[in-house]
Amino acid sequence: MFAISRPSRWLTVTGMTAFCILSARALPAATSTFRPPFPVTFAGSGTSHGQPVIADLGLESGHKQIIFGTTSHKLYVLLHDGTVAPGFPVTLPADVYSSPAVGDLDGDGNPDIVVGYGSTIETNQLQMAGKSPLPGGVRAYRRDGTQIWDRPSLHFDGSNPAVGEPVMSTPAIGDVDGDGIVEVAWGGLDARLYLVKGTDGSDKPGWPIFVRDTVFSSPALHDLNGDGKKEIIIGVDTHADPTAFPPGVPTIDGGRLHVIFPNGTEMPGFPKDIDQVIWSSPAVGDIDGDGFPEIVIGTGGYYGGRAHRVYAWKCDGSVPTGWPVAVNGEVGTSPALADIDGDGIPDVIVTDNNTPPSTTFHVYVFKGNGTLLWKRVPKNRFGSTLNAGEPIVADIVGDSNPEVIVPTNTELCVFSSTGAQLTDDGTGFPGSFHLDTSTSLSGGVVGDLDNDGTAVEIVAVSGDPFPQATDTRVYVWSANPVGALPWPQYRQSTTRTGVVPGTASCQSPPPLLRFYALAPCRIYDTRDFPSGPYGAGGPALPAQASRAFVLAGQCGVPTDAASVSINLTVIPTTAGFLRYYPAGSATTTATAISFPAGRVLANNGMAKLGNGGALTIENGQATGSANIIIDTNGYYR
Repeated sequence: MFAISRPSRWLTVTGMTAFCILSARALPAATSTFRPPFPVTFAGSGTSHGQPVIADLGLESGHKQIIFGTTSHKLYVLLHDGTVAPGFPVTLPADVYSSPAVGDLDGDGNPDIVVGYGSTIETNQLQMAGKSPLPGGVRAYRRDGTQIWDRPSLHFDGSNPAVGEPVMSTPAIGDVDGDGIVEVAWGGLDARLYLVKGTDGSDKPGWPIFVRDTVFSSPALHDLNGDGKKEIIIGVDTHADPTAFPPGVPTIDGGRLHVIFPNGTEMPGFPKDIDQVIWSSPAVGDIDGDGFPEIVIGTGGYYGGRAHRVYAWKCDGSVPTGWPVAVNGEVGTSPALADIDGDGIPDVIVTDNNTPPSTTFHVYVFKGNGTLLWKRVPKNRFGSTLNAGEPIVADIVGDSNPEVIVPTNTELCVFSSTGAQLTDDGTGFPGSFHLDTSTSLSGGVVGDLDNDGTAVEIVAVSGDPFPQATDTRVYVWSANPVGALPWPQYRQSTTRTGVVPGTASCQSPPPLLRFYALAPCRIYDTRDFPSGPYGAGGPALPAQASRAFVLAGQCGVPTDAASVSINLTVIPTTAGFLRYYPAGSATTTATAISFPAGRVLANNGMAKLGNGGALTIENGQATGSANIIIDTNGYYR
């Protein structure tokens, strides 16, 4: 199973795509209005296989630029007025299937551009025409178009021929080893994972790593173990062979998720094998709200008749509750992570294909516990569904509700955050609109192109005219006031690292909790024994005794609440004191209430919950007993 062995299947998954957006309410007509002077056309430049990026290269004050590659081997940088930036386009050795990444590679304070070149699509076209393949690799450019370095791919046997294998992976940029110098990571169809210095493209010690099969996936970079260094997280294809990487670890006919330290060694708990290739790229974020990140990834579509799933793993390689989740088709696209339902926790947005038993393409939104929020079939303005590409998420309405944007054929299709399609689904319903292009789209991006802070723009690149797509056409639509942009482009950021902003490491303290107010509610009153509102609240708590009171799941307090705002009332028979602490923890020396005999007193505070969402209350009376009342008005999680 090598790089050129499955091009036609890959083409059906990603070769023809358009956009579908999911939003909380219908977008105003301005959303489908072109921002002048767009669309603009570049003759003879072909279409675009990769995902464009909006980034501020510092070329024009108050404006960002649009960067994208084309099938004619060109890398373009467009200014805000649709003209090409000085020094561009530059010509690469082959098709630019990879997506450009932008970051300061050499530490001079100016952004640079890194992009892969070569594709199975072009290689197969050349083979069918009886021509020789073109080389693959990765190049880095300054913002003026001058080349910083070129890193050609190897051959499968490790040789360095004139024509190396294509790089369809999108490079990721970041200071991986914490030395203050930026690195670039990617995977190649030469079955190798690369980590190079951003300054000159030279190998970091221990790299490249031979993984024995093709790599279509793009890496995520994140410090999972809290050591100040970023791990390289990436999926690869595998086939059964006892001489696997690492030595002595067998593989299966399927795929493998690697999590690799900067020195080239594997993180404990990984790699993880599944029974399908991995063309999808990993996304990292805290999807279950426990303060620690998870890794989410789809698969591919090489081996027929196998389970269709989306996978998640914790930092130690364990599987979060509810994962993996089943989907209808294969998920060769990459997940986006964004809070769709407004609970403050990132959800998982994925698309699948029509591989049997699926008969069409879908968009899914899953909660971090694997629960399906909604599932929809994106339709174009003619009521057809030809594919579903890489999802992105941005608030293009400006009402604080995110929209999910998915390429589908030649359009951008839109749904609400609850799954209502806003673009025309073929019925022409009132309020619907169109975001059309000339030919198939592979992806798009949302950003404040004008840096005006008042509106965002939606950018897509396709070919023109149909069907040959010999020219490149760039579309920019004006959207609405700038809102949240949780996953506005492929791999989330311009550096393409695939991580939810603000994600902690697995060794870091959990982030600050969020408070949720509730209407005042009485959870327990031991005087109600034995028929209190939540079971037997009583009897009264005897002297020198303690009891665990379950607060989670009562009065609107969710089962995953970390702590509860309570008002604690005591009705004692003799003098004493009360203490409380998380159930299952050691007792505390802190006193919540001190009271004389027969005196009813109350005190409020924040009670951290322990085992089973319970709070232990300890009675410090020497003799007698005390009735306990627990009221709440909110919780943290």
